[in-house]
Amino acid sequence: MLDWLTLVNMLGLTIALLVAGQIYVIAKFRQSRAAADNALRLVNNLSEGVYRSSIEGKQLSANRALVRLNGYSSEREMLASVRSIEKEWYVEPTRRSEFQHLLYRDGYVEDFVSEIRRHKTGERIWISENARLAVDPKTGTALYYEGTVRDISESIRKRQAEARLNKLADMAPGGLFQMRREANGTYSVPFLSHPFKLMTGVDRAQDCCAHRPLLSGVDDADYPAYIKSLTESYSKLVPWRCVFRYRRTPDCAQQWLEINAMPERADNGAIEWYGCMADVTEHKELVQRIERLAYYDPLTDLPNRRLLMNRLEQATKISGRRRRHGGLLFLDLDGFKSINDTYGHDAGDIYITKIARCIEESLRESDTVARLGGDEFVILLHDLDSDIDRAKNDATLVAQKIMANMRRGIEINGVIQSVGCSMGVTVFKGNAETADSIIKNADKAMYSAKAAGRNRFVVYAAPGHSDLMLQKGAA
Repeated sequence: MLDWLTLVNMLGLTIALLVAGQIYVIAKFRQSRAAADNALRLVNNLSEGVYRSSIEGKQLSANRALVRLNGYSSEREMLASVRSIEKEWYVEPTRRSEFQHLLYRDGYVEDFVSEIRRHKTGERIWISENARLAVDPKTGTALYYEGTVRDISESIRKRQAEARLNKLADMAPGGLFQMRREANGTYSVPFLSHPFKLMTGVDRAQDCCAHRPLLSGVDDADYPAYIKSLTESYSKLVPWRCVFRYRRTPDCAQQWLEINAMPERADNGAIEWYGCMADVTEHKELVQRIERLAYYDPLTDLPNRRLLMNRLEQATKISGRRRRHGGLLFLDLDGFKSINDTYGHDAGDIYITKIARCIEESLRESDTVARLGGDEFVILLHDLDSDIDRAKNDATLVAQKIMANMRRGIEINGVIQSVGCSMGVTVFKGNAETADSIIKNADKAMYSAKAAGRNRFVVYAAPGHSDLMLQKGAA
């Protein structure tokens, strides 16, 4: 049997243990409460909205960011005002059921993007939501769900603006592009519109600068001018304008493309161009056809009088610089009228066309044969001898070659027709004589050949003589 002293000691120990345990529990409680307070402060200071909601959709808690997002000043005000998340929050009512379906199926939801209303003001905004489902660990019963909400309205607006700009770019008549040149000289293409890709055959912006700035299919003949215009644009910050030939692939037909772009200098020294590319093939071909009509004979495709005069003026300047003579032959067919009368004008056109080819075959590539109209042709000879007599001899050799080729005849309607012509020959050096006077001298010599019996050539006198000194050459 325990004595009273032992009982007192045991009671004292028991009381001490109880007190110590209570102190420990209180300390632990205070530590837990401090940790909870720290966690609450952390949640309240997050930039993203944090919430907890009941399974039925009643909000149980919300941090400051979520309170502000919904237009309220306090959590108490917000929780008291929200009655139905489905009807009051989501712009599209079905989004609530879609959210719940994912939450129950997977136990979580990630990056769930929705358009919602700020609960207090009704203003529409876009949010991205993440959530997890909390369940009873013993029964598996869903208790509540909690998650985060982030305002992504600015990103959505930018994305929508980009989509609208892309639609506008796709409707533009040309292809829009953005090109960037870094300070180290490397290029990149951040943006290409769909019409640009169709026009050039480029699928991705990265493909543009693989070998050359913007495009790798620029014609080799136009590439120096293409690069020169680009260099001038970025060195002087002037608009980049260039027209060039381009092939999407080696097997594709050639296109004419035109670039118009404005450069801007970035803060880091890079240059950015914002511009448009247009397919000007049809316009270019139309201009070329118009120029062809202006400078070429439509029947024979030979230069006409206008182009002949331009080339003759250039030839006089070149002959003066090189101190070598040039020559001019004025040719008129003999008996062409009988061809028209016998076979008709269509056959006459064929006859003239074949004569043109016959004359071309008698010349060097550097020489020019032009048709003045009817049955008159003029042949411009370049770079003859520096001595006038040898230059005349060079010119007469060409005249003889033309006549020899014509003697073989021209076939019309299965019949070989003999061809006769009269030619006047003259030589010139420098611009002491005008182009008109040179042609007149050759014309005078040609009429002298006709007067002398036709089917021959006559050489005009050397420059500086006051009278015609005619030399006759037999056909």
